[in-house]
Amino acid sequence: MCDLPNRGDLCRSGQEGFTLIEVIAAMAVFLVVAGAALTMVIGALKTVGANADRVAAATVARSQAETLRASGAYAIPIGQSSRAVITSQGQYTVLTTANWVGIGQAMNPCNVGTGMVSGQSYVRVHVEVTSNKLRAPQTSDFLVYPKDPIPTVNNTGTATISVVNVNGQPVSGVAISGTDLTGMSSAFSYTTGADGCVFIPNVPISTQWQVGISKAGYMTESPGTNTAVKQVQALANTPYTFTYDLPASIRLSTASDGYRVPPNVPITLSPDPLGRAPSQIQDYPITVTGLWPRTAGYSTWLGQCSDSATTASTSVNTSAGETTDANLNGARIDVVASGGSVIIASHTDALGGSGGCVESIAVGTVGSSMVLKTKLPFGAWKLSSSTSSTTISIQTSPQTGVCSAKWPIPGSVSATPSPTPTPTASPSPSNSPLLIYPTVSDPCPLPA
Repeated sequence: MCDLPNRGDLCRSGQEGFTLIEVIAAMAVFLVVAGAALTMVIGALKTVGANADRVAAATVARSQAETLRASGAYAIPIGQSSRAVITSQGQYTVLTTANWVGIGQAMNPCNVGTGMVSGQSYVRVHVEVTSNKLRAPQTSDFLVYPKDPIPTVNNTGTATISVVNVNGQPVSGVAISGTDLTGMSSAFSYTTGADGCVFIPNVPISTQWQVGISKAGYMTESPGTNTAVKQVQALANTPYTFTYDLPASIRLSTASDGYRVPPNVPITLSPDPLGRAPSQIQDYPITVTGLWPRTAGYSTWLGQCSDSATTASTSVNTSAGETTDANLNGARIDVVASGGSVIIASHTDALGGSGGCVESIAVGTVGSSMVLKTKLPFGAWKLSSSTSSTTISIQTSPQTGVCSAKWPIPGSVSATPSPTPTPTASPSPSNSPLLIYPTVSDPCPLPA
């Protein structure tokens, strides 16, 4: 009971406890603090797990290094090799790269070049351990010196196989195979490491050692250049050098200006020794794939004739493994003819002859508007219509701009009234629509 008269409000306040708002506020504070604490705990657990993974990976790397040291220099596999290792922490991939190196050869054993063998002083080894749980690989680098003097074998030489990309940078993971085409010696196989090089000691002498390279997705500039045949001489080094890289692509488009390139107009790509440029093209954009990443770039143009190349070729620089966008230019032509007319364009050179380049293009069919907007390769053309015996000769260049090739349309009248109109008989019944001859661009230039 409350003993204080007229102070019932104070008595009720002490008996009712916390209000709902106070409880909610307390719960909110608790959730914020608990969430922060939980985040810290989760972060700590992740750090502990990551540290455990790194320690396990470092242990695997150290174990691989100790095994290779114990095996001796001559037993270490040359080139790149990999294996899987399973521990209590999970599975790891061990990638080992080893090469014989001579004194004074800096970092690349392929620097020995041609001549006397000087690349067998010690073995340089690089061990790299990775897994899907590691942010960065654990590595180990060390040298292994031969315990016994290197024997001199009079009937063997050495070979260096160097694989670089178009920028001269080493390419790793390239499978190397060697075959004695004379059949006198056994074959060999290696894989390039991070230095893109393999130094092979004690190669039996032969007049025809064929060395080939392969790596999924890679290519050489010309067909057949991924192999080479050389003679291996006694007590001398024979170098093999390959340029190998990812192919490039070019995505070709034409301007969205209402003028369409007719289907099946071929494109020319120069140089194109592999014949990658497509000849059957329905529409753009079109992507040309499998191209050698040329630092000097490519030239490309609509059509097959050189007069278009000399005036409107597009230069495209490509990069390995990337797609480069480029735009093809063409002559924008308003073809005016009766609806339903089928238009054919035949190429001629500026002197009126074939010029050694014959090209015929099915431009298309003129619609009810009596105008066919087309885009043709630059150069000299002779246009013909299925509804007329007359041909129209034109010659275009990038300086021409939009121009027209026009045939008379029977029964049509000009959209611009004549200053002194002369009444004429109606060419069709009075209930037929009046044909208005289209107003288009100026006529295309005539051939010079």
